Amino acid sequence: MSLPAYFVSDLHLGTRYAGARADRAEKFEQFVEGLQGQASRLFLLGDLFEFWMEYKHFIPKAQFGVLAALRNLRNSGVPIDYLAGNHDFNLGTFFRDSLGIETHDGPLAVELQGRRVLLLHGDGMNP
Repeated sequence: MSLPAYFVSDLHLGTRYAGARADRAEKFEQFVEGLQGQASRLFLLGDLFEFWMEYKHFIPKAQFGVLAALRNLRNSGVPIDYLAGNHDFNLGTFFRDSLGIETHDGPLAVELQGRRVLLLHGDGMNP
């Protein structure tokens, strides 16, 4: 039996809206750490962070724990794909070059457990 694939979308980590739990990033880090040896693949379907602005020489320190957990998962051999969402402004090469995460600007077609699956962020796909 093969390991399952996991899908995560629209966490909007770093948001400050009134109902947001302060420990969401920490809980997500724990979730990612728990996937080592338990997942065949992780798909991040956009808007992981409230806003992602990629800069050439630094990353926001508030995102460091999540980024480190994703890098560790990728280093453990679990492929990770990130589909850009509508809050992922300037999604450059950091995810790919520094974390080993494949990034996609649009929908992604994959085969999982013998079935074709079309993955997409969804915002604006069917106005």
